[in-house]
Amino acid sequence: MSALTANQTVHVRFNGTSHDIPFEDFFRSDRLERAGVNSDGVASLSDVKDSQLKQLLAQHFDRDVNDFNGYLIEHEANGNLTIRPEATFGI
Repeated sequence: MSALTANQTVHVRFNGTSHDIPFEDFFRSDRLERAGVNSDGVASLSDVKDSQLKQLLAQHFDRDVNDFNGYLIEHEANGNLTIRPEATFGI
């Protein structure tokens, strides 16, 4: 899983607050296992489904995974992730 623990960050907007979570904290092996991710078979983020990322997010915040329905997961060019609520503009 070392490919996912480099100096990268998961940026999360949750409950009106921004959180920067280092990959090594977000992608802990115990969380990966509970989210159904085989860490031995993961070479990059493209091997982890968005539904599994939301399960990891729910574990990190100790919330139900359904609390993150409607959240968008953006894979940044620099390798970071941004996870945020879907934005509505022009209302």
